[in-house]
Amino acid sequence: MTGLDCYKMFLNMFSANTRYSLYKYLFNTLNHSGILGFTVTHFKNTLLGVFKDKQQHSTYTGERICVILNKLFYLKHGVETDLLEISDELIAEINLAYVLLLRTPSDEFSEVADMKSNIKVWVEQIKEGLKLSKAHWELKLKNDSSGDPSVSVQVGGEKLPSMNPEETKRVVQSAITTLDVIQFNLAPVLNKLDK
Repeated sequence: MTGLDCYKMFLNMFSANTRYSLYKYLFNTLNHSGILGFTVTHFKNTLLGVFKDKQQHSTYTGERICVILNKLFYLKHGVETDLLEISDELIAEINLAYVLLLRTPSDEFSEVADMKSNIKVWVEQIKEGLKLSKAHWELKLKNDSSGDPSVSVQVGGEKLPSMNPEETKRVVQSAITTLDVIQFNLAPVLNKLDK
């Protein structure tokens, strides 16, 4: 059994209503993008069950649900947030936004309609952050291919050890691919918000 299996069992130990407090706590304390992404996905799946029987799950209504959603649909450093560093959680949050906007009965969950403006601001920040990040990494790729040895690679604010040009190129291309995946996942949310 892996640590992730244990974590999943831990989350599933609680009823959906009890998990509300657990989610609130976890989203305020976790800082690993992968675990946050998994937790956001688990939260999304819980919400899908809640949407089927709102009367039984009053914990997820009103201001209570907005407290969690506002925490998730927020970039800590605005457009300057390192999207690669938070890519796992960001993709999960984009998928949550997609579910909320496209699959939620908004006539029964007015909170989702109320969240649209927050989601719109968050999405615009992601779009701008993607433009900045892609321009940075594409410039890095261009500079490396021109043989400029003065350029270094930083991930999460830490400078990586020197790499040969081929390794550097792979790292940069991987970063650009991750940004493309984020942009691809964001497209359906943008379409829904534009309607």
